[in-house]
Amino acid sequence: FASTWGPVVWSYQAEIFPLRVRAKGAAVATMTNWATGAIMTWAFPHIEDALSNKANVYWIFFSFCVIMFFWIWQMVPETKGLTLEQIGEVF
Repeated sequence: FASTWGPVVWSYQAEIFPLRVRAKGAAVATMTNWATGAIMTWAFPHIEDALSNKANVYWIFFSFCVIMFFWIWQMVPETKGLTLEQIGEVF
């Protein structure tokens, strides 16, 4: 995760917001990233305790990763090679 999906959010959030709202947008995106990370950290042991087979919690998170992969593949536009102005037009 740390070498693939993890850093993507930091580079992507810096690109998708127009210049006039980039600071506020990046702040909200960072807060959301930290909040969801905290929620997942809190939820993981509770989900694990609720399931009879402890390995199932990993399958649940794996399923979400697979869904995320296909959602990103279809819904998130590629920004490689685009200027900030061109990216502003995409979003």
